[in-house]
Amino acid sequence: MRDKRHFSGRERLRGGRKMKIVLVSFSKLPTLQNYLFNTYEHMSELGQNVYTINSDEINVPFTLSEKNMTINVPNSPLPTPSSLKKMMGTVKEIVGRIVELNPDVVHFISKHTWNYPIIRKLKKKTNIKIVHTFHDPIGHKGDLVRYGVIMYNKLIGRSAHAVVVHSGKSFDETVEKLKPRAKVFTAPLGCTKWRPYKETEATQKRLLIFGRINNYKGCDMIPAIAEEVAKIDWEIKIVVAGKASKDVKQTTLDAISACSNIEFTQGLIPEEEIDDYFYNCDAVLITHTSMTQSGVVLDAYSHSKPIVSFEIEGIAEFLSERSLCAPAFDIVEYARKACELTRDSEHLKKISKQAWEFGKNNFASENMAREFLTIYNNIHS
Repeated sequence: MRDKRHFSGRERLRGGRKMKIVLVSFSKLPTLQNYLFNTYEHMSELGQNVYTINSDEINVPFTLSEKNMTINVPNSPLPTPSSLKKMMGTVKEIVGRIVELNPDVVHFISKHTWNYPIIRKLKKKTNIKIVHTFHDPIGHKGDLVRYGVIMYNKLIGRSAHAVVVHSGKSFDETVEKLKPRAKVFTAPLGCTKWRPYKETEATQKRLLIFGRINNYKGCDMIPAIAEEVAKIDWEIKIVVAGKASKDVKQTTLDAISACSNIEFTQGLIPEEEIDDYFYNCDAVLITHTSMTQSGVVLDAYSHSKPIVSFEIEGIAEFLSERSLCAPAFDIVEYARKACELTRDSEHLKKISKQAWEFGKNNFASENMAREFLTIYNNIHS
């Protein structure tokens, strides 16, 4: 049953109207740029008048048009002296452009220190509705920027008209911990375009850990998992690919590199290489110790791959198959479940198809775009 404390974007509102929408993200991360441009394209296909304001450094395949305003953005979203200096003139330019467009809604789809002054100025000048997505409402335990995230989200929650989150756990954290004045809505996460189903022909004895390497993603457990996998089947390779965050200890990265059954590629993976990583594995390993959402889970399902995870708070709504979920941080059982998938191609084929269908039904990017439009109509009603 739907939680009555909040509006679900899955409800179809009657009488939805064509709207003028501005989507804003200054992020250079491929995942968030896909989130931005996929939403822009789907909303445009649905007949909406959509614009974007985004970084001029585009790291995903996308052809800019006159509706995509680019901004030179500092490399770090943190409030550094150089960022604040640049912000003074740039914010004025952005606000002027938005006022000129006079949209119904401005939706900030990722956090950035420039967002708050833009929102404050817009609220003084216009009656435009302001929406902001919270991807991790209270951050993750152990992250250096966690308290900054909480402070930022509290400020936004007092200024925006609506906040969008992508999971039940995020909704609860937002309402209970941040206590925003804004309405809080849920919408399915949809930061990837859904690929056609690709059938598994044979097991490859390769398991993938992909994406940003963070402490809350359990990176310190990877060597122990690799050791247990080697005990079960020394032929299985674990591919670890991604850029490490600054707070991950070098000793952890060295320990991962030292494992003989791990292939470790450090750094941001180019968009054009992502398909090869996912298609050349049997399953994706999610080693998170906490989760509010995960683009890697969506990438796995979109590439017709199942995931193996620990039983942690917030994971359930992202699982296509609960039998692949090991008790929290039971590394022996986790390794056993992962290795089982590399042994039986028929079982892997069945469970991979389930993963693809589950993801398509719940997390396709066009679904997210439709939910956003329902939310926009709700705050205008």
